Amino acid sequence: MSKVTISPEYDGRSIRAATEILRSLGAKRLRGEQLGNDFSWAEWILEDGLLRLEAETYMGFTIEGPDELVANVERLVLERLRK
Repeated sequence: MSKVTISPEYDGRSIRAATEILRSLGAKRLRGEQLGNDFSWAEWILEDGLLRLEAETYMGFTIEGPDELVANVERLVLERLRK
């Protein structure tokens, strides 16, 4: 299992990018919690495993799950954010 920090602060752009990428990979959101307008956490299921995305002001935006899946999603999100 791996956990990577995509952004050191709550970042709507990173969250949107990750969500769009997960949907394009065929992921389905299982459950999550949203507090106010800010995303708090969500679990997504893919063929390769379960990912947990967490975002919190001052804590950042992280992705956690199986090593290869996390590395792949991290790479895709960072590529999208560079555009």
